Amino acid sequence: MQNHGFICPNITEDNWVLGGVGVVDKKVLNPSRDWLPFLPWGEIQQRKIETSSCPEFGTLNGIETLEKRLFGVSSNYSERFVSIGAGNTEQGNSPHTVAEWIRHNGLVDETVLPFTDEITSWNEYMTPNPLTAHYLKGGLKWLTKRTFNHEWVFLGGDSIQKKQEQLWEALLYSPVGISVTAWKKKGDLYVKNPDEQDNHWCLLVSAREGKHWLVLDSYMDDDFIKELSWDYNFGFAKLYSLKEIKVGFLKSYFGCFLK
Repeated sequence: MQNHGFICPNITEDNWVLGGVGVVDKKVLNPSRDWLPFLPWGEIQQRKIETSSCPEFGTLNGIETLEKRLFGVSSNYSERFVSIGAGNTEQGNSPHTVAEWIRHNGLVDETVLPFTDEITSWNEYMTPNPLTAHYLKGGLKWLTKRTFNHEWVFLGGDSIQKKQEQLWEALLYSPVGISVTAWKKKGDLYVKNPDEQDNHWCLLVSAREGKHWLVLDSYMDDDFIKELSWDYNFGFAKLYSLKEIKVGFLKSYFGCFLK
């Protein structure tokens, strides 16, 4: 089975999980659980090359969706910036590693480090590596405006029913990063065989309770939006949160870095 960039994370005791104290505010942002009106434009992770950056595409789609919902801002951040900084390999990365790197290092706009058809090799995509001070300062500027947090929605050994309950709740608070097996279709819905391991990370953005889940993908295929069977056994899921920082609040901390 081809891996599209998802590396199975190791959930440790210091990771937050929905249902505990957590770091994500359990404030209902979307009572309908339908994030479709707030989605960014679809972006593909494979052009002339396969970036194996699905954890970046899925996570940034989540952040961009939250920005649209919370602040009315249509943003487009650079997956390439995060891929380099978070240490992606040609096999991909863990979505937890990606989220943690963003939490500490921030984001830059897609125009700063774009992914275009002119990039024709892995080395070009992962350049400059390491990121120079110019790019890192751009990420820190983002952190003067936003605080980003994340936590797991469930533990890997939970039953499908428990996962359904947790995901249904989580969609009240944010779109949900989700691991899947890309992609097998039965009828109109994508399905997963019991013995298959997840190999891809995307974004859960809506659901029709008891019928199907909807995800935003970073592969076009028929569409960026894919419908998955209600009994789909997701391996991992991550909740995101975003807060605005008032101007000047962290000026004393970041000032020396941003001069």
